Amino acid sequence: MKKRIALIINPLVLRDNKKCKFLERLIRHLRGHEIERLVFQSPKDLKSHLYTSRYDVICIAGGDGTLNWVINSLEDPGHIPISLIPLGTSNSFSKELNISLDPLKIAAVIKGDRIRMVDMGVAGGRRFILVLGVGFDAMVCQNMRKMANCRYRGYFRYVIPIIKAFRGYRAPELHISADGIKVKGGMAVVSNSRYYGWIFKVTDRARCDSGKLDICVFSAKSVWEFIIYSFFSSVGRFSTTKGVRYLQGEEISIDSKIRCPFQMDGDFGGFVPVNAYVIPQGIPFLVP
Repeated sequence: MKKRIALIINPLVLRDNKKCKFLERLIRHLRGHEIERLVFQSPKDLKSHLYTSRYDVICIAGGDGTLNWVINSLEDPGHIPISLIPLGTSNSFSKELNISLDPLKIAAVIKGDRIRMVDMGVAGGRRFILVLGVGFDAMVCQNMRKMANCRYRGYFRYVIPIIKAFRGYRAPELHISADGIKVKGGMAVVSNSRYYGWIFKVTDRARCDSGKLDICVFSAKSVWEFIIYSFFSSVGRFSTTKGVRYLQGEEISIDSKIRCPFQMDGDFGGFVPVNAYVIPQGIPFLVP
């Protein structure tokens, strides 16, 4: 069956020759289908276009940030299947769904009809698909927002924001409630996926269709603690690390006595207090 496909491309992808060639190979494997290439500079423009157009599939050429743009631009994300083309920096949710890096296999997924219904988080009136973080990681995202015109790409663009976050870091005392269970900590990660970013797995017991959000709470008071926690998250044993509290819940609230930022899917989201809840199996994804 011929499909009408919206191919949403992160503008940064078009600056990379290898990624452009990858896209062209993928498009050749989709001959016979109607493809509209969409490149937008802001979520507002994307939202306006998607509101007035009709597609059978939305393909996203980018990473987790581009995916967040799309799910917040759709009036109802539950009505159109999404297919991921992992051309971003981390591509954590593509890993969660076992999406291949082979254009032929990605084309087969797009042309197919195998759908997995995935949970979606909501916080502060915005949706997130991967993670909501409060504490140090959110400080890094806040610093990155201030460096929006940074010339570095990929993981290199995180270096200066991380250094600045360490220099100005003061561990907050967070008060976290998950379905009525209350705990305290210096950093909290609320996630819908095992993958946090790059090689790290923080909520390593999470399933993206469990109907619950997974929460890791830990102290994170010093640079050395971050190094220790980073090691255990890189080997997939974070939830059993000493000092880590692991919870699950459908409704989560996080607050602090000091001004503390939060981030969603790698973008600065604001400052606590923040309340989050899960919409079970709210988004359809095409999967292998």
